[in-house]
Amino acid sequence: MHRMFKFEIPFPSDDFVTVHVPNRAVVRHFGRDPRGVLCVWAEVDPGERLIATEFKIIGTGHEVPHDGRYIGSVLQGPFIWHCYQRIVIPTG
Repeated sequence: MHRMFKFEIPFPSDDFVTVHVPNRAVVRHFGRDPRGVLCVWAEVDPGERLIATEFKIIGTGHEVPHDGRYIGSVLQGPFIWHCYQRIVIPTG
């Protein structure tokens, strides 16, 4: 059975940050939770093993990561943040 889970994205960071999510998680939304924390929401099977995936948040005008998949953008005060995901291939 699939469920929608929320994952906080540590921010700010100059590089990709690792977040552990269930294998085959599908990110559906990037936004702020009620506390204003930047998060992604993903459809997951909670029974799957956790794998590392990486996210990077950049501001408008910053260099886009060449190895990331665009997830979405969110307005926060005078800034617009853009989220990219890089899949980490599990080993073993």
